[in-house]
Amino acid sequence: MKTCKTEKLRGFSMLESMLAVFVLSIGIVGVMSLLVSSMKHSMDSRDTIIATELAQEGLELVRNVRDNNVASGEDAFKYFPAASGEICWIGISQGYPNLLTNLAGMCPSAGGEYRFGISSTSNFYGRYQPPANTLTKFSRKIVIENDAASGGKKITSAVSWNGGVPDDDPSTANCNAGSKCTFAQSILVAR
Repeated sequence: MKTCKTEKLRGFSMLESMLAVFVLSIGIVGVMSLLVSSMKHSMDSRDTIIATELAQEGLELVRNVRDNNVASGEDAFKYFPAASGEICWIGISQGYPNLLTNLAGMCPSAGGEYRFGISSTSNFYGRYQPPANTLTKFSRKIVIENDAASGGKKITSAVSWNGGVPDDDPSTANCNAGSKCTFAQSILVAR
């Protein structure tokens, strides 16, 4: 007598398959949300670095005007605005020697436009001037105040992006990375 052995084919049940797909989809969603979060933080860091460099550039441009005045035997603050607390737009797009002899003419900014544009030919940031350049998310204002303690000038260069601190707000009280704003400050004295 021969016995016939039937072999049972074994596979995944519907419940096991659904559970495996669920676990796999949870893992994929987790990885995707991590990638999106990482990209957002990376973009925020990039914007903060660009803004910090633009704020520092603003201080350097004002310091350059002071240094050129001293080097040419002029009063250190000859081309600075007379009033304290002036809000200015200063950038390399004004060009030399115009910037060096007309710093006061850039305070207050004509039309209150403090936004940066990027030049299509040189890829440098400069004052937004359509159609010569493309508008960016960054704006810079430079506040020049008299500093009684040193007899010099207190310079504050604040850069905001993506609608951070408004251009008409000269204070830096609300200027931080959380409000999409950064600033650099320096006190310049006559040499």
